[in-house]
Amino acid sequence: MQVIYATVHVKDENKTEFVRIMTELVTKSAAEPGCAGYNLLQREDDPNEFAFVEFWPTEEAHTAHCDTEHFQTLFPQACALIEGEVEGIISNVLV
Repeated sequence: MQVIYATVHVKDENKTEFVRIMTELVTKSAAEPGCAGYNLLQREDDPNEFAFVEFWPTEEAHTAHCDTEHFQTLFPQACALIEGEVEGIISNVLV
């Protein structure tokens, strides 16, 4: 199982639009065959900090997700609203 965990900082004036775009991305991604989970998180102590967590059974499933029309359209729109870079890691579930 491949897990993607990424964090971003969003300016206050972009939060509403960012959440709208990410809600659509999460909903469509979670419905993909092979998606084992896809969540958007917001920090309690800093409401401008978000994380998304994705669970894919294989690297191929994650690659297929990155090739979908909704990802190709929505992810760049969301990235245009963040401050700085997306900081992410890809991990494999051991236990």
